[in-house]
Amino acid sequence: MKTKGFIAILSMAGIVMTSCVKDDIYVDNSGPSSDVKLVINEVASNMGDPNPDWMEIYNPSDAEIDMSGFGVYDKPDAIYKFAEGTKIAAKGYIVIICDKTLAASDPATYANFGISSSGETVYLVDAEEAIIDQVDVPAMDVGISYARIPDGEGTFENANPTPGEPNSNTNEAPVIEADTIVTGMVNDNVRFQYDVVVKDASGVADVKMWMQTPSETYYFTMAPLGGGTYRILLPLLDKSRDKDSIAYYIEATDETGLKSFFKPDDGDAFKFAVEDGLAIFNSVEFSNTNPSPYEDITVTVDAYDKSGVAAVRLYYLVNDEDANNKVDIDLTFDGTVWTGTIPGQADESVIRYYLRATDNSSVKSYYPVEEVDGSFDHDDATTWPQITVAPLVILNQLVINEIEADGDPYDYIELYNGTNANIDISGYKVYDSGDPSVVAYIIPNGTTIIAGGFYVIETGSGSPQGQFGIGKGGEDVHLANASGEVIDELLEGDWPGTPLVARKKDGAQLWVVPSGETKGTTNNI
Repeated sequence: MKTKGFIAILSMAGIVMTSCVKDDIYVDNSGPSSDVKLVINEVASNMGDPNPDWMEIYNPSDAEIDMSGFGVYDKPDAIYKFAEGTKIAAKGYIVIICDKTLAASDPATYANFGISSSGETVYLVDAEEAIIDQVDVPAMDVGISYARIPDGEGTFENANPTPGEPNSNTNEAPVIEADTIVTGMVNDNVRFQYDVVVKDASGVADVKMWMQTPSETYYFTMAPLGGGTYRILLPLLDKSRDKDSIAYYIEATDETGLKSFFKPDDGDAFKFAVEDGLAIFNSVEFSNTNPSPYEDITVTVDAYDKSGVAAVRLYYLVNDEDANNKVDIDLTFDGTVWTGTIPGQADESVIRYYLRATDNSSVKSYYPVEEVDGSFDHDDATTWPQITVAPLVILNQLVINEIEADGDPYDYIELYNGTNANIDISGYKVYDSGDPSVVAYIIPNGTTIIAGGFYVIETGSGSPQGQFGIGKGGEDVHLANASGEVIDELLEGDWPGTPLVARKKDGAQLWVVPSGETKGTTNNI
C-alpha cells in the first residue's frame, strides 16, 4: 500500500496541462517588455516521479485577459503558445503542465520543456513575444513549489503546492510518502533497506522510524539522500514467532517543529513478521574452473544463516544431463568455511554442479539462486553451471614463466625454455611499460638457458639487474630478443590477479595466481 499526498489542479478560468523534463538552462534579459498585467505566480520543478512540472499564471487585474498566442518557455525554441480563444478571468489562474514526453504525443496541450530542479529562468510572453514576466527559479526540494505570497504581488518563497488555487504561507506538517512493510519483505538473514519521501515547504528537520519488537522499543534516524528521500538499513531482526511481532511507524518533523506520522488509519503502527530467511552463500570458490585432465577441483564455500548452517552439500554430474544420476558430496566445515573435492576427470569432460545449504531450521537454499525465470533449476541439470576439463596448451618456446611484483627484497621475472634445445639469450631484453631504451634490463653476453631450464631477473631499486619496479596491480611486462623483437609478454589487462602470477605449468599458455613463489623452479599449480 502506498500513502502519498495528492494535488488537485483547479482553475477559475481553465487548466492547460503540460509536462516538464529537465532542460539546459537559458537566460535572456534582453527581450522587449510587455504592458500586459499577468504574472507567473507559482512554479513546481521537482514534484517527484512520475509527477510532471508545472507553471501557474495569475491575472491580478479586475478584467478578463485574452491570452491567444501568448506563450511560456525556458528557452525560446521550446515556446508553448496558448490556443486561440484562451482567456484568463480576473483574479483567475491558468496552470500549464510541462513535460517533453507528454508534449511529444499532444503538443497542443502540453509544453515541450521541463523546469530544471537545479534552478533556471522561466518566461511568460505576449503574442508579439515581448516578455510579460520572468522568474528565476532556484533549486527545489522534491514536492515543494516556488510561489508569490500573496498572489500576484508578493515575494517568491518556498511553499506547499497550490496549482490553480490561492497561494498561502500557512505552515503545514510534512507530507510522508512510503510503502508499507508487510510480512514476506523482511527475513532474518538480510538487512532490509527502507526508503520514504518527505515533503515540506519550510524544510525537514528529521525523519525517524519507530520500531517495537517483543523485547524493546527504539527509533532510527533516517538518513537524508537528497531530493526528499530518506533511508534506513534495518539491523538483522530475529525470526518472528507470530505475524504481529514487529510494529513500526514513521515520524517526520519540519524546521518549525510541526510533526506528521505515517501510520495506519485504524491503529498506532503497522505490523509485520520476520521470516526465516534462506541461508546465504557469501562466496563459492573453485580451485580451478578450467582444470587439466584428472586434476581435482576443491570447492570452498562461505555460507551464512542467522539460525546456523547445518550442512552444505555439493551435487555434480560428469558428461550427463540427467539430474537423477547426480553424485553428492557433503562438504566439511572447519569452523569458518565448508570444503569438498570433485575428483579429477578425463580430458574434455563436462562437469555440471550445484550446491545446497540447509539451515538449523531445515530450510534449504541453493547456489546458484533459483529464480522464477527458470535460469537455474536444481531438478533440471541442463540449467546447472558447468566446468569443462581441458588439456593445458604448452608453448614450445622461450617464455616469461612467473612474475613477482611484490618481492623481498626485489621483484623478479622468471624465464623458461620450453624447447628441447639450449637457447643463447645474450642481449635479450626484459622491460615493463616504460621506455625500453631507458628501463630495459639487457641479459649479459654468454648467457644460455638449457632446455627445460630457468633464468631469473631481479628488478627494482637497488637490484644489480633491472632498475624498474613492477606495478603491484599488474602492468605490461615484455621479453624481446637481441634484435628488439618481442617474443613474449604479459599485458596489464591479462593478469589473472596480483601481485604474484605464474603459468599453470612451466611454459603453459594459461596464467594463474599460485599459492606461493616457485622462483627458478618448476611450476605445478
